[in-house]
Amino acid sequence: MHNKTLQRLLTAAALLAAATLLALGALRTRAVHDRGGGAATTAIGEKQLIADSTFGGVERKDGKLAFTYDRSAPQKGKKDCPT
Repeated sequence: MHNKTLQRLLTAAALLAAATLLALGALRTRAVHDRGGGAATTAIGEKQLIADSTFGGVERKDGKLAFTYDRSAPQKGKKDCPT
């Protein structure tokens, strides 16, 4: 009985930790510099950062994240998958 209670507590703690980390990741934003390399930045969420990085829209320059395209231009349909 003692092992079962301990296992349930550890399971609950693991689920709570996972939910907390997922919530923090969903709420986190990153500052990404505009294409021209100026001081202007845009705050984007982790989900958008992952999508932009996957399609080559964000790169690291001098230790800072920077867009590789003009975000103010209208998007033309869905982006092609690079793979």
